[in-house]
Amino acid sequence: MDCSLLNGKVLGAVRMNLGCEEPDDESLDYRIVEMGPMEVFQRYLEWEGIIGYANDIWSSVENIKKAAEPGEDTA
Repeated sequence: MDCSLLNGKVLGAVRMNLGCEEPDDESLDYRIVEMGPMEVFQRYLEWEGIIGYANDIWSSVENIKKAAEPGEDTA
């Protein structure tokens, strides 16, 4: 994961979820670099208090994005 491409709110939330005391603390960024998109998303949601729904939300967003593409099958 390229931390420089994450917006500040997401990056700060993931850092705090990992145990940093400040959202601009870069000391655990090496762990974020090793994460896949789903883990980053899950940690962001957890920090925001949305626990246990990452897979459902991710799947729903992917389905909505696919449905919005012209000429794509939405099944």
